[in-house]
Amino acid sequence: MDKTLGYKELAVAAAREVQLPPPLLLAIVEVESGGDPYRSRIDPVHGTSAPQAARPSSCDAGTEMMFQRTFWGLMQVPGSAARETGFDGWLTELTRPDVNLRTGAERLARLAGRFLARYGMEGVISAWNAGAPRKRPDGKFANQKFVDAVMKAMEVFEGILSEADMKPVSEEVVEEGETNVDRMRKADLLRYAEEKGIAVDSSARVDELRS
Repeated sequence: MDKTLGYKELAVAAAREVQLPPPLLLAIVEVESGGDPYRSRIDPVHGTSAPQAARPSSCDAGTEMMFQRTFWGLMQVPGSAARETGFDGWLTELTRPDVNLRTGAERLARLAGRFLARYGMEGVISAWNAGAPRKRPDGKFANQKFVDAVMKAMEVFEGILSEADMKPVSEEVVEEGETNVDRMRKADLLRYAEEKGIAVDSSARVDELRS
């Protein structure tokens, strides 16, 4: 984890920009690349955005499609997903740690907005790896092994990061008066209560649920 921790400051800053817990970004970095900013792989069957998506004028359509099917850098951000977040530079720039973490954090925040309330933190992690959470008949995620690995790494980073690292960048709030960090914790607490048959008020804030 030493290599991953070398990007702690960048990861904390990127997470704060979108109000996500920094340990989540670091855990994804650890599981996806082990802290290697140059790691990349091409998936020839991976979906792409429209060929006319914003891209450098000197990048031809064939190169663009290959790059969109490539998973880049620390968080293994798909090129197609980077385009969907509005990134319009050369996709090779995703090997830069700062660009990779900012773009990955933006994608992760979008996934949280879509899947957090229904699937909790594990569902967001599953979607990062598979595009959307998919469950098996036994109730576990189809990519449960990946989800478990990220959750385990998150616990480690939560124990390493300082209180200052974990603090949201500001007291600004989002939907329903809660930050994305609060929403993630609340979703997990509600799922736990449901599994245990505990009656709770789903409209309560996360600090009220904890008590």
